[in-house]
Amino acid sequence: MIESFSPARRLCGITIPSKKLIEYSIRYVKGIGAYRAKIICQHFNFLPTMRAYQLTDEITKAIEAYIVSNKWLVEYDLLKDHRECILRKVSLQSYQGKRHQLHLPIRSCRTQRNCRNSKRVDRYNTKKGRSL
Repeated sequence: MIESFSPARRLCGITIPSKKLIEYSIRYVKGIGAYRAKIICQHFNFLPTMRAYQLTDEITKAIEAYIVSNKWLVEYDLLKDHRECILRKVSLQSYQGKRHQLHLPIRSCRTQRNCRNSKRVDRYNTKKGRSL
């Protein structure tokens, strides 16, 4: 018997692919990788062959509650935290903050021959009179 196909599910504000296995479709949420997806599947005792369209609304709400209860940063909160860290480094005028301002690689990359694209972007911004 073929199971009825339900519309795509939303998890943490992201539409997850409905035809993929749950362990892989949960990874479409930023902040949830392979390890956390496996933890979620083990916690809810999902079968390894279960697809995302087989989830119900109650289960998706329970997954979101589980993510919140573990205090995992996902989607907007993760990006906000990352942005705040960068702005903190820029405001402290640290070496990494200055590299961020100049759109250059932060972690000891070679800049004479590499990262030409980031230099082009910076050149474009300065030619057009745009500020950082």
